[in-house]
Amino acid sequence: MQEQARNHDVVGRYGGEEFAILIPGANEETGYKIAEKLRQRVADEIEIPGSEGAPVTISAGVAAHRDGYKKEDWFAAADAALYAAKRAGRNRVMVNELTQATIKP
Repeated sequence: MQEQARNHDVVGRYGGEEFAILIPGANEETGYKIAEKLRQRVADEIEIPGSEGAPVTISAGVAAHRDGYKKEDWFAAADAALYAAKRAGRNRVMVNELTQATIKP
């Protein structure tokens, strides 16, 4: 994740198995593209020793910051998209439907 981030992006753990990338100035489309690139890279390049070739996948939720959002609102929107990705079968990127503009994952 750190390799994909720009110098002014913020990458960190958010919960036990959850991570977040805060991308200043990014809209839903940019966030989706970055998350999808990361998802694909994980699938293509990461292998866990001893896993007998079991695929490594990630699910991601994307939400853009909106005027009037508190920090908690923004994370809740991204979290809702993450759980939508998990319900839809995992190993995918979903954009929060409340903030979605031009992306149709």
